[in-house]
Amino acid sequence: MRRRGMVRASLALYTTREDIAQLASAPRAIRTGATRLLADYRVDDRGNHRHRRFVPPTLFDIAASIDRRLGAREPRFSAASSTRERPLSAHPPRPSA
Repeated sequence: MRRRGMVRASLALYTTREDIAQLASAPRAIRTGATRLLADYRVDDRGNHRHRRFVPPTLFDIAASIDRRLGAREPRFSAASSTRERPLSAHPPRPSA
């Protein structure tokens, strides 16, 4: 059975020749190592392939950024759960302008 897929690549001002060379060599590496690569993935309930060990990093946590900007002593929100870790009333009130 032949499986098809799609990959999208974008170039930017900071893309190097080495980045382009690695991108150009990727299809061959995928073809020759397909069996090994497939073992690294599982298929979820929706049919999507998910890596078994890799968890992408959180690149930007808006709640933590707001807390830092407001000078919160402790984070109010958990990025992982998007829920409040403690009630807002536990924070001192902000001075009025």
